[in-house]
Amino acid sequence: MLDRAPDQPFAAGPMMLVTIEFDVAPGAPASTDITFGDTPVVDEVVSGLADVLSTSFTDASVPLLGPTAAGVRIGGHIESASGQPIRNVRISVTDTSGSARYALTNAFGYFEVDGLEAGNTYVVALKPRFALRLVS
Repeated sequence: MLDRAPDQPFAAGPMMLVTIEFDVAPGAPASTDITFGDTPVVDEVVSGLADVLSTSFTDASVPLLGPTAAGVRIGGHIESASGQPIRNVRISVTDTSGSARYALTNAFGYFEVDGLEAGNTYVVALKPRFALRLVS
């Protein structure tokens, strides 16, 4: 069930409200069915005034792809609270065995780390390569 206060409705138009992630067990079937039911909550969408809105709920078959040994890449953008890119931030990506890969953000705050193994767990950490001086 998704809900918001009557004075804070969701904006009109298409949007993603929920992301569902699966951990695929070894030996799992190649797909699974996703269905929508009406227990314990009725499958409907209502306005802030509790008027029923026209909505469709579509069942689907979802392919389940297990982890592969293929290399993957992660990337991102680091910016200040005011939205300015921050360069020279050191990014470390460490796997569960302690092996790490590193990257630095460029002048526009972007970074990429290549050669990661799909399906592994990683810890991503940021370390600014500059000092902040507090002035009172």
